[in-house]
Amino acid sequence: MSGQTLPMEPGMTDITAGLEGADGFSDAGRSQFINDIHRPVLPLDPKTNAPVISEENNVFRFNIAGQAFTAKTCGFFERNNPQNNSIAQAVEKFCNKEIRPLQTNAVFFALSQGGLMPQLALKDHGYLAADHGPVSYTLSRNADNGDITIKYENPVGSPLKFSWTATVDVDGKVSATPIQIEK
Repeated sequence: MSGQTLPMEPGMTDITAGLEGADGFSDAGRSQFINDIHRPVLPLDPKTNAPVISEENNVFRFNIAGQAFTAKTCGFFERNNPQNNSIAQAVEKFCNKEIRPLQTNAVFFALSQGGLMPQLALKDHGYLAADHGPVSYTLSRNADNGDITIKYENPVGSPLKFSWTATVDVDGKVSATPIQIEK
């Protein structure tokens, strides 16, 4: 993607702070993910206050090992609905939680915090989200070293194209690329 490059916000690379003291079997990452997955907020144009995407595209889209999942705003008290739990279970299976619990936890944190990047980094580019903005996620695993890469992209129909990746190694350490944007 050509266009402007924005530095990665510190919150994205500091997500492993939530793993401090984790015994390797903590569900802190999963809990954070479940708390955030119901929260995509329709992004607005900061100049006109008009939505920049349609309501039906105000979702988180996940592509996990060829399976497609969609999570939309469902309200705070419905955050533990079966659909969101099935997405969390697919993440756990993909990450092989029983063998790589720290990596799984960090992947959950990376997914959870990925929706904040539009709010934090793109507000000066005509894409304002008051909370977690909708994002499309694609997860892949490096067959050689076991690292998991999460590709983050703009939602369908967005006039602002953006993408970045975060890579989570088997020990749960996260590295992220700068955000690429294009109007």
